[in-house]
Amino acid sequence: MALVEATTARLDELVDAFLAEVRAASTYETGLIDDEELRETAVSSIGLILRAVSSETPVSELGPVPAELGRRRARQGVPADDLVAAVRIDFNVIWSALLWQATVPDMAVLALHVDELWAVVDEYARSVQNSHHEERAVMSASMREEQQAYLAELFAPGGSLPIRISRIARALDVDPHALFRVAALDETDSDAAHRAARRAEASHAQMYVVRRPGHVVVFWPADDVSREGHLVERQTTALDGVNGGLLLRVDGLAQVPAAVQPAVDILRVTDSSTPGLRTVEDRWAQLSKAHLDSGQRFTATVRAELDELSEPDRVALLDTVGAYLDSGSVNEAARHSFCHRNTVLNRIARFKNLTGLDITVPRDAALAVLLLA
Repeated sequence: MALVEATTARLDELVDAFLAEVRAASTYETGLIDDEELRETAVSSIGLILRAVSSETPVSELGPVPAELGRRRARQGVPADDLVAAVRIDFNVIWSALLWQATVPDMAVLALHVDELWAVVDEYARSVQNSHHEERAVMSASMREEQQAYLAELFAPGGSLPIRISRIARALDVDPHALFRVAALDETDSDAAHRAARRAEASHAQMYVVRRPGHVVVFWPADDVSREGHLVERQTTALDGVNGGLLLRVDGLAQVPAAVQPAVDILRVTDSSTPGLRTVEDRWAQLSKAHLDSGQRFTATVRAELDELSEPDRVALLDTVGAYLDSGSVNEAARHSFCHRNTVLNRIARFKNLTGLDITVPRDAALAVLLLA
């Protein structure tokens, strides 16, 4: 192992070579780690690897250097892949130094031990990587706990003072003046909401989940991205298959709590048999009907005589009326109902006699849409 000892004596030169390779390969993002610290950790890392090779001692028994390096780089925001790539440069540097110093007889010995050197570097890299992953997990858990505390403050009673909103926005890493989407889901979809948030986070998109009595609130900064009128945001995609009410344009973080109730109202009038996020535009008729029914029993009053019809008669009548309301055309309604246009006119007249609503008049047609919602 005289060759390894001679290489260890040239540790400063090896560190210089390591730093040159790291810079040339742009392994670390500029500004994340200063040169002095990078040199300090390179001395520790290369020195430990050489000790492990010369003493044939497992890396795990030579102290906390790899664990400390992994934790430090995690806190500095260095991606795990970049960190491992930098560690593996140690092999190139050490191997090149060994080759440079080796005599002809040494070459055969080096060829026999190259796998041992690689195994030590690989063990060191895995130790660093595991420590990095563990620290990132701890940081993520701590960040989620902190965010939940700020989310609870956002939804707490007491108003939305600008200084309070500004503090919460900084903690959530959002622009307090941004446009937000706010969705309300049934409380049984809590797990689905958290899975969606994790998927959004994995794709570097923000999404926040808050449990409220009877429902779950999910909100995120709006990208304002659409394709042919349909949202294609990563957050919306992550909620595919979940039933909920969605407000598309909530102006500022301070308005998010107030937007929850309208989203809940949409959720309550949404049919759970057809999952998806529904907006006011999707459910305006059902929302209006629910509002009218809550104070005036609109549906029960207007539908009273309709409900006295036999089931076949009522189904045929409402099918034709619905087709007319969708198209505004007697001929289209006739095609839809597979009947003569005169039959359509007779059914429209009968609907008027039973409900008092003439669906050929726009105001009455609007009420009929609510009635059939």
